[in-house]
Amino acid sequence: MTKLKKKQIRYFQERVDHWINGFGLSEWQVWKESQDLEDAYGQCQADLNGKTAIIVINPLWDYEPKDADLDRVAFHEVCELLLWPLHHIASERFVSENEWESQRHTVIRRLENAIL
Repeated sequence: MTKLKKKQIRYFQERVDHWINGFGLSEWQVWKESQDLEDAYGQCQADLNGKTAIIVINPLWDYEPKDADLDRVAFHEVCELLLWPLHHIASERFVSENEWESQRHTVIRRLENAIL
């Protein structure tokens, strides 16, 4: 097992901020932490109503990660946050078509702004 260095954890946190800004998720208050996880390099937990989230990096890796590996995990976890509203409404028992369409288009517009 390889333990991430402080410099690598800071890089991960900077990349999380980069992707949050890139996707226009500035309405979220996001905490970035390092903690042991089972079977994952990263994790995102969010509260949609409070617009708060915690994005975690696992400090223990099977190999020595490169910056690109850390960036990929940061991107993945921010994408989890980006899609969190869709996850939330999909888990509701009753969701109107308008609610689904609204959330879907919110994600699409964020992607348009980030990519185009």
